[in-house]
Amino acid sequence: MKAVRFSLIVLFFLSFAAAFAAAGPLDPPTKNVKFAIEPAFDWAGPFSDGRASVKIDGRWGYINASGKLVIEAAFEEADPFREKKARVVSGGMVGFIGRSGNFVIEPTLDEAFSFSGGLAPARRNDRWGYIDTTGTFGIAPGFDWATSFDSGRAMVRSGGRWGYIDRTGAVVIGAAYGMARPFSEGLAAVMSGGGWSYIDTEGHTVIPGPFETAGKFSEGLAHVTDAAGRRIIDQTGKTVAGLPFEGAEGMGTSEWFSEGLMAVDRVMEVDFTNEETGPEGEAVTRTGYVDKTGAVVIDFVFEDAGPFAEGLAPVKTGGKWGYIAKPR
Repeated sequence: MKAVRFSLIVLFFLSFAAAFAAAGPLDPPTKNVKFAIEPAFDWAGPFSDGRASVKIDGRWGYINASGKLVIEAAFEEADPFREKKARVVSGGMVGFIGRSGNFVIEPTLDEAFSFSGGLAPARRNDRWGYIDTTGTFGIAPGFDWATSFDSGRAMVRSGGRWGYIDRTGAVVIGAAYGMARPFSEGLAAVMSGGGWSYIDTEGHTVIPGPFETAGKFSEGLAHVTDAAGRRIIDQTGKTVAGLPFEGAEGMGTSEWFSEGLMAVDRVMEVDFTNEETGPEGEAVTRTGYVDKTGAVVIDFVFEDAGPFAEGLAPVKTGGKWGYIAKPR
């Protein structure tokens, strides 16, 4: 039995290696990448308004661009700043702080997401509505779920289906979708007829698909997967570049362009040392960055990575998070 098991392992490894080699050699590493902030955090988010949320010894706080802790790590959760406010969790409740770290909306909400255009989705008594910058509900709680506004639309769920409202709370695209994504740059991905497609702010299908996966548009581009493989499309649905790499599903992988680059994962090897996975092995992925042509700009050397913002991107290496500067 041991001989048979060993043979299976060898055959699987050889077949995987042959398939991987067919995809071409690894792109050469970029020499210009340097750590702007050394890896020292349990977790790290992107920069916004000169602040980035980081996790230290199980608590969240904020650092500045030099890596100095400027808001004490005292929160259970902490999100990036949006419109000079950041969602945090304190004592199990959600509130918002300003750049000084003081509460501008006290933590009295069951849940909430980031502000956009002066409104933030918030939950109270198991119903979602939208609060203004004073913490007052401008759109009364009445939804099963709600997301932040973009392109003048917010995605909400009612009766188990997703639709979209405008900034007055009026339904402008009916709750007709079992799965959907928020708007970004005037387009939203929705699941219909067994695949993903893109609609405009009036609910008209503008990129029909069908796609197996469909990311949000950023800087005019989106990452999709279909029978043709993984690729980058523009807002007309035209293919701009291919992405012949496995993955792009890792926690923290951005999957959208920011400052001209997108973080993607790539399967680097198969680890057979885990007895639980048996002859199938376990894929080992690493994250790098591609530009809008699909070319690798930062090699696949990180355990995880997030989007660039304000010239810096959070990356994980050696089990810790730090920040790299965007290559020049």
